[in-house]
Amino acid sequence: MELLAKVANKFFQLAIAASRNGGFWVSTTYRTAQIAAAEIAYCTGTTYGKALAALEQTGNKYADKYGPELYGCEGPFYWYEWLRDIQPPVADEDEYRWDVRTIARAACRAILSN
Repeated sequence: MELLAKVANKFFQLAIAASRNGGFWVSTTYRTAQIAAAEIAYCTGTTYGKALAALEQTGNKYADKYGPELYGCEGPFYWYEWLRDIQPPVADEDEYRWDVRTIARAACRAILSN
């Protein structure tokens, strides 16, 4: 598995864990994807476009795997909507949320340190 695919896979593993532990902010305008891709590109020394493509490809696999349970129907599902929809609801504006940059950095660290 190539480096970016490994990082993207780890990103989604961590994103699922984060959503179960307070969640993280996911915008409705795709901005979160742009931030994650930029952080992964920076950490791995690749281009933004390649990092975003890795998130797209890997994320759609995760969405198709876990989407039927979330939505109650078969896909295909789009990864970004799925990522947004697995977040717990925000009850208070001051409620703690993970930062997607933290998740992206942790994914890079986990893969690059091996």
